[in-house]
Amino acid sequence: MTLDTHKLSGGYIYKPVISGLIVDFDSDFITHINYAENSADRLSSNYTLFHIAKMQEYGYIYDKHPGNLVFMVGLENFHDNAYRIESRLFVHHDYRTKLWRSPDNYESVKHQINNHIHSCDFLFKSRTAKNPAGFLISRKLNDYFDDWLVYRNQIELRYKDNHQLIMYKTIKGNTNDHISKLLFKI
Repeated sequence: MTLDTHKLSGGYIYKPVISGLIVDFDSDFITHINYAENSADRLSSNYTLFHIAKMQEYGYIYDKHPGNLVFMVGLENFHDNAYRIESRLFVHHDYRTKLWRSPDNYESVKHQINNHIHSCDFLFKSRTAKNPAGFLISRKLNDYFDDWLVYRNQIELRYKDNHQLIMYKTIKGNTNDHISKLLFKI
């Protein structure tokens, strides 16, 4: 089954390759994933079909033609309907900035969330950082993040020694319960 593209402002187009149980790894996506996996990106080992196949939704954003990659981004069901946004984020070098400023102003991310909001209890984004500056930039660029909170401390996210800050929004349930399920457990 083919997943439909979604037009974004600024002329960009979002092409999902995973949405729930539907998977459509088209040839352009395979080319992009091979490029990302073999790039100098410090997280290049994350861009494999094995890792991408675990996403709740994943897609790529292109400019006018599917071969013109801008970035790839996913929505990960991290646990019990707690979704990590901007998961497995890869940005083509032509669109990289020192601090992440989504070229589509988070339109693709919001589209992914809206596709799965019915099953979502908790949303978060994470980053390895000593301060929340990146989150504050997201909030400044898009009012979608106005009611998201930055957790007061770094957490050991899923894996040992993987200390990250999170910005989150609780939709249903208890915030502390959701955050405790994100933590590394022996």
